[in-house]
Amino acid sequence: MIATQDYFPLLRKKIKEIVNFNSEYYEEKHLRRRVAIRMRALDISSYREYLRLLERSEDERRKLMKVLTVNVTEFFRNPETYDVLRRDVFPELIRMKENTGSRVLRLWSAGCASGEEPYSLAILAKEVLGKREDFRVRIMATDIDNESLNKAKRGVYSRRELTGVRRDYIKKYFERMGESYRIIEELREMVTFERRDLISDRKYRAIDMILCRNVIIYFSKELKERLFLDFYESLNPGGFLVLGKTENLSGEARKKFKIYNNVERIYRKEAGPPSPHTFPRRY
Repeated sequence: MIATQDYFPLLRKKIKEIVNFNSEYYEEKHLRRRVAIRMRALDISSYREYLRLLERSEDERRKLMKVLTVNVTEFFRNPETYDVLRRDVFPELIRMKENTGSRVLRLWSAGCASGEEPYSLAILAKEVLGKREDFRVRIMATDIDNESLNKAKRGVYSRRELTGVRRDYIKKYFERMGESYRIIEELREMVTFERRDLISDRKYRAIDMILCRNVIIYFSKELKERLFLDFYESLNPGGFLVLGKTENLSGEARKKFKIYNNVERIYRKEAGPPSPHTFPRRY
């Protein structure tokens, strides 16, 4: 496909203005590949022509946003990571909370897509805590794609989307709805979904564990380094950061975080005085 490259900078600017997507922070080659997917689908050969369509078509803006956000997810993705969370991280957080007198675990799924990750965390927390009623688990789940968030809030998934989920988990934590399955209400109430841009929106504070996996791999080096520091500030002392299996800390954050499990890309903020409590009021 031949594209008029002179129009790409303008297209990039317009994507931010009319699609509400922070395109300037993404690597150019990644952005070009994503745009090219839509241009090929429409048999459009120039950025100029595609820009004109984007300006007049709300439907195309929605389709481009879906391609740009690359929502690839599944329940218990990389199960070995969840094994470490269950065996090591959750028990350590519980011990830490018991020592401080707090009984609330605050988790953040940053880039939650259609909800599989935060619901996986909710299931894992229930499994670890068992019948203990002295702990509460609050999960903030954020993404920039409204369509994915709407699906996540419904919590309804096809049998195919539950591939890899243990049968006993399906029996305990899902209810049958015809040919689909819905997360039980108790777990849905543990998760709050919110549209939030990692780049430009306010960050949370007083978090015990952040999962941001396979979200920032296409961000610029400078933005990655800034976000890692933002995550550091968001975490309580002793809190954990979990990245994707192909992602690594960079910049100043490498000096601040301690490696907890290098294979699973789990890092820890050193213990110290608790962070100011600035979670949403209901928490």
